[in-house]
Amino acid sequence: MSNTRFKLNEAKYFLEQMKEHADSTEEFAYNLSAFLSAARSVTWIMQNEFKNVPGFEEWYSEKQRDNA
Repeated sequence: MSNTRFKLNEAKYFLEQMKEHADSTEEFAYNLSAFLSAARSVTWIMQNEFKNVPGFEEWYSEKQRDNA
């Protein structure tokens, strides 16, 4: 499993935990924080993991422009 996929799965896990604990303010907040941390780091990890793959930088730059 790639590091990027691992981090995406981590974010998904905490999203599911948020759904399961929506009725508990404290547990929801903990899981929200963990989800945001994992989700925000996905692109950093992806850039590091694939920086030497031919065409990645161009692909990534295009995706950034598309989402701006």
